[in-house]
Amino acid sequence: MFRFKSHDTLAEAIVEHLAYGQIVILRAMPGSGRSVLLSNIADKYKDIIGCAPRILRPEEKTDPDSVVQEVESQIARWGQAALLLDDWGRMVRSSPDTPWQQRMTRLCVDGPQAISTGALVVGAPGENLSRFGEQASPLVDAAHEVFLMPLLTVEEISQALCEAGIDGVEAQSAAREYGGSVGLLRSYADGRLTEAKIEEAVVSVAYHAQSDAAQRIIDLSRKEGLELACDDIDVRLCPVVIRTSSGRSMIARAFHSRNIKDLVTGSGPAWPRDRKSAVQRFYCRIYGSDDVFWYDRYMSTGLPDLTDFLGELSTVAEGRNRTLRLLSGSPFKQIEPAVQARFVSAATTWAARGLHVYWHTVQKRDIGPLHDRQLVSRSRLEGHHLPPADRMVGKVPAGNENDALLPHAPIASIEAAWLSSSCLMCPAPSSCEY
Repeated sequence: MFRFKSHDTLAEAIVEHLAYGQIVILRAMPGSGRSVLLSNIADKYKDIIGCAPRILRPEEKTDPDSVVQEVESQIARWGQAALLLDDWGRMVRSSPDTPWQQRMTRLCVDGPQAISTGALVVGAPGENLSRFGEQASPLVDAAHEVFLMPLLTVEEISQALCEAGIDGVEAQSAAREYGGSVGLLRSYADGRLTEAKIEEAVVSVAYHAQSDAAQRIIDLSRKEGLELACDDIDVRLCPVVIRTSSGRSMIARAFHSRNIKDLVTGSGPAWPRDRKSAVQRFYCRIYGSDDVFWYDRYMSTGLPDLTDFLGELSTVAEGRNRTLRLLSGSPFKQIEPAVQARFVSAATTWAARGLHVYWHTVQKRDIGPLHDRQLVSRSRLEGHHLPPADRMVGKVPAGNENDALLPHAPIASIEAAWLSSSCLMCPAPSSCEY
């Protein structure tokens, strides 16, 4: 496992709070090495009070009651305990029937063991952790400190690669190429780095870079990759940005050369020009989400090509069990019966591969609020823009390129439109089970 000096320093600062039973927040981009940091914190905490904190991740689907019992047992033995809650927002939103909010608030904030229980809440830089829909988050509101993932230096990245067996000159070059993206660095050191993994990392950062952080990426990218003074840098841009030996900073070449500034805005140059690239780009954006809405007002006009596109996507995503909900503003009567039948038949094949696709046409009153063409995950409050369906499947570019810059529609609006819409897959829309 890679170890970085900057992570060690941050871990020590966080552990100091955990040792006093406090709650702290870590803002960190996916791929910035937060898993490495959490493991480092667990090791350091064990050195201080004799026990390692529990690392909880949403994909593990841990029962909160078992966590409470474990913490109580740890406190009885050591007098203290701590929880490291990785991707806390997704943990809460992806399990609406699991009372994570109530259990963790009771455990860490207002319960009898709260004074002895520390917690580190991890979330993406632009994510609103203080509210989940209508539900407030007392756990986040009780936090004492907010930490940001540090920018790594070329030297410490190179040192980590050298310790993994990479030659010094090659390590320096790789550090400038892949920046602080620990996943890419690990794959590079293991000889398993592919273009698909690089694409996934770049798209993931673009997906999570919100508002002013995204604007900083755009501003820095326009500098053509030149080294910049440190005061020009926002530390929330780790792993995109790294520090150099001259005390200045730069965007890692892999992110700059793949036009991340276009990805964060969804502008024309970021749109794939062929179907193979479109499938790969789309897959990268739904890779970490298990229930996704895709709205496009004119989606039905390109249904034959979209059917082929989804067929290829189901092959790429096979075995990952993803749900994709298509919302169209065009009525079903605009779809030829044979084209509709082919789509419904193909959906059965896709489902067998693990890609469950459902198509609804929204009511006219919902078209205005949802005019924003976008991809949005049910497990997130924010959306991510995509180009129109005709461009995603490699058709000739057409339409308004400014659509990608419209405000995000909230997930609640999309879900409400879905529930009141008509289903292409069911003979009786009123009894639709999707």
